[in-house]
Amino acid sequence: MSPGRDYYTTSEEVPSPSVRYVEAVAPSVVASEVTTSVSSESAAPEVVPTLVYNNPRLDPKNYLEGPLSWNPSTRLRQLLARPGIVVAPGICDGISARCALEAGFTCLYQSGAATTASRLGQPDLAIATLNDFVQSAQMICSLDPTTPVIADADTGFGGPAMVARTVTQYARAGVAGLHIEDQVQTKRCGHLMGKQVVSREEFVTRIRAAVIARDSIPGGSDFVIIGRTDSAQVLGMEEAVTRLKLAADAGADVCFIEGVRNKELLESTVAALAPKPVLVNVISGGLTPSFTTQEAEAMGAKIIIFSLVSCVAAVHGIRAAMHSLKKTGTDFSSAKGMDPKAFFEVMAPHSSTSLREGLEGFRRPARRLTLRPIGCRVIRHVDGTQLLRLRPGGPGYRGLRYLYVLPHILQCVPSLPSSCDLYARNVPLHSPHSHREFLRLSVMGAQGISGKEVAKHNTRESCWIIVHGAWNSSFLAAREGAASWRNADMWYKGNVYDVTDFLDEHPGGSRIILKYAGKDATQEYDPIHPPNAITDNLPVEKHLGKVDMDTVEKVEVQVTDVEKARLARMEARPSLDEILNLHDFESIAKLVMPEKAWAYYSSAADDEITIRENHAAYHRIWFRPRILRDMTHVDYSTTILGQPSKMPIYITATALGKLGHPDGELNLTRAAAKHGVIQMIPTLASCSFDEIVDARQPNQTQFLQLYVNKDRDLTRRIVQHAEKRGITGLFITVDAPQLGRREKACNSDMRMKFEAEDPDEVSKSGDKVDRSQGAAKAITGFIDPGLKWSDIPWFQSITKMPLILKGVQTWEDALEAYDLGLAGVVLSNHGGRQLDFARSGIEVLVEVVEKLEEKRGIAFPNEKFQLFVDGGVRRATDVLKAVALGATAVGIGRPFLYAFSTYGVDGVDHALDILNAEFEMNMRLLGANTLKDVTRDMVDASSIHQHIVAVPGDRLYDSNYESMQVAQLRGKEAAKVKESNVSKL
Repeated sequence: MSPGRDYYTTSEEVPSPSVRYVEAVAPSVVASEVTTSVSSESAAPEVVPTLVYNNPRLDPKNYLEGPLSWNPSTRLRQLLARPGIVVAPGICDGISARCALEAGFTCLYQSGAATTASRLGQPDLAIATLNDFVQSAQMICSLDPTTPVIADADTGFGGPAMVARTVTQYARAGVAGLHIEDQVQTKRCGHLMGKQVVSREEFVTRIRAAVIARDSIPGGSDFVIIGRTDSAQVLGMEEAVTRLKLAADAGADVCFIEGVRNKELLESTVAALAPKPVLVNVISGGLTPSFTTQEAEAMGAKIIIFSLVSCVAAVHGIRAAMHSLKKTGTDFSSAKGMDPKAFFEVMAPHSSTSLREGLEGFRRPARRLTLRPIGCRVIRHVDGTQLLRLRPGGPGYRGLRYLYVLPHILQCVPSLPSSCDLYARNVPLHSPHSHREFLRLSVMGAQGISGKEVAKHNTRESCWIIVHGAWNSSFLAAREGAASWRNADMWYKGNVYDVTDFLDEHPGGSRIILKYAGKDATQEYDPIHPPNAITDNLPVEKHLGKVDMDTVEKVEVQVTDVEKARLARMEARPSLDEILNLHDFESIAKLVMPEKAWAYYSSAADDEITIRENHAAYHRIWFRPRILRDMTHVDYSTTILGQPSKMPIYITATALGKLGHPDGELNLTRAAAKHGVIQMIPTLASCSFDEIVDARQPNQTQFLQLYVNKDRDLTRRIVQHAEKRGITGLFITVDAPQLGRREKACNSDMRMKFEAEDPDEVSKSGDKVDRSQGAAKAITGFIDPGLKWSDIPWFQSITKMPLILKGVQTWEDALEAYDLGLAGVVLSNHGGRQLDFARSGIEVLVEVVEKLEEKRGIAFPNEKFQLFVDGGVRRATDVLKAVALGATAVGIGRPFLYAFSTYGVDGVDHALDILNAEFEMNMRLLGANTLKDVTRDMVDASSIHQHIVAVPGDRLYDSNYESMQVAQLRGKEAAKVKESNVSKL
């Protein structure tokens, strides 16, 4: 039996003037001709049993809460279940669909008449085929796969078997729903020839066939079935309403009545069909009055479609343009200022090629060098596309200015800074052999800037710096001999930038830039800046070009005795087998990391009370384990925002990964992929966003942490680029309108940084920049302190990703986030780095769960509104306490920083192995087979709000904590004081 039949039951007997009992027809069965009369003069009503469809999974109540789904069918059901009317403009082709999306419509209607006219040049739907419509629908759905598209499926292109096939084909094309009508199969355009309808039996059979086909889709489908009747125009409104009631009983999700002639009829129809949502079709000049969206909503309609809005406008516009061209001999007036670039930007707003920007880089003549072959091999797959590594060789490589890789390149991505490889992404491959044979490198070299010239610009009045490995979008790639140019981003070494005008705007002040004026600033720049930071902040005219590194004065790096001692400690690290817990990574990191890096990672706000409380708060929660349960198997996997995770943790966002290791955040990406946990990519990563995304494995999940930029257009581009690259959750940081004062970082970063005598230009600069925030200050000046609650709808309008607020610290703000329809909140105090004496996330969790249950009646964990906690976590037991109290998952940050700072990716891998082992052991000891078994009654959190409680101290944590330091005397006086203190002891 078909799965859909399981949901049909026989209702109580109801009168029906002409309907005989007709069993639902399976998709593979073709119904015989139905000859039952549908005249209003039918015989007296007979009492017959009716099959009623009821699928609890599709109950509208299931779609009332939670973020809007990425699945268009699910999203359409959510829109139908929630307040407001769904407005769907009729579209007929790619241009009309693009324009509708540009206007901000959240649902589209693929008009049958308009699509037929557009694709076939005929008003006659009878000559259209299923393939015509499905191909058009597939193209429209691909423009924005999350926007629901409702399709006009006409009569289903045949009997029940064809109806079923229609549903299957449309669902595969990405359509969210369709309407099946009761016009005859051989219909011509009803607007020209009049309406002809089939019997109720055949109409109901079509609906049942569509429903059964939908329910037969493997895995279950939310595809929306809309029953449409045209019988009102030939048999009257009473008959039309009766047909729609039968369609609803047969499983139609929405009722569509064509030809509602006035307001009263629409209101009575909505009332008669309640609670089923009603769709109204508005065509200017048609039988249904031109209701506005607001009027239709007030009358109770749930969907309003304007089926001919695009094609009628197209007729007017195209007709006027053609007449104008015929009359004037030019298209100037009809173009209305829209040049080809503007047109194609409308057609591809997120992927248009910026030719102008690319051509700006081609400013000076260059001499053609020898065409030479290069090595090329496939090294991995990225997003289904093969990634090539190109290995240029020979003496000409160092003087590259323009690069051509044949046959062509769409985009290039960088290698590691320590490598001179060039990477080419999205190169169409036929076979490795063909590329070995045909890929060639051609370079055009221009006279590079000499190092001596750069060295002259070492003053505040003219400040140039050299930075290795920055993106430069002014390089061009093209086919050999082709006239057209394409943009390509290339990875070079030795780029010169004029930062004179940027000195006073630099968030970290001008001193640090002037210290490297006329020199190579790479060593200072790379660890605390993403690779694209300099090119994003400097105008293209300030990108002066490449420098011949052979002519640059070498900066001698003197290894101090302190550094030699640190490197010796690095060599003396214990093996990973001796690292037994996450505390061990921290203890080793404190000994082997560069002092500035350790200070930045470990520092917190002011007196560092909150960072210590974050961990201590878990000690005030005690377990209540259950016994005598079969603990042979335990499973601690879960889903986070709908994404699978093998543990109830995620790697939370932490900045400046390269301070600890040259590979930075890539260590986390690689280890997360291996262990099936989710990585949150930080805005302030040392690696570029695309570099991190490109490093992920197929099906690996990544979230994005976002600091909101004062430039909202830039914020929109960042968010939408992330969504396009496959990011599945956006965590908006809301606890950083200003950076907290991190004095430990200040001690290392600022008290020590300028201990030596400053260069003359630094001294003359008179820079009064606040140094109390160290490296962080240099990279956070862009953050918008004016972010507020009223900005949330704007974020919801620019992305379909689930939105989570990171940094919520009270139940009142969590409730506000819930009421605004966000997907969740992170209860966090920024790792203790912002407001000192802020409460721990685990303490806030207890009050949030309690108050949201009281105020909104929701229980946690909750798939529709998820609670996360971060800060202070060092054991799997900490995580299990949070889960028991209602958290979906817990973010872990610093321990993974310490792990890769000491042992690279192997360290993160081992850290996750430790957590895996701890989860398995503690789940068994707690008496919980799965995370659903980890419940509130398994913990005693009665002391969580009491901040002075006698509990055993955590000796491991305490031994790793480095106390705050007070200001010290300098030079000889400092030594005297030290000697005096020793003698007192």
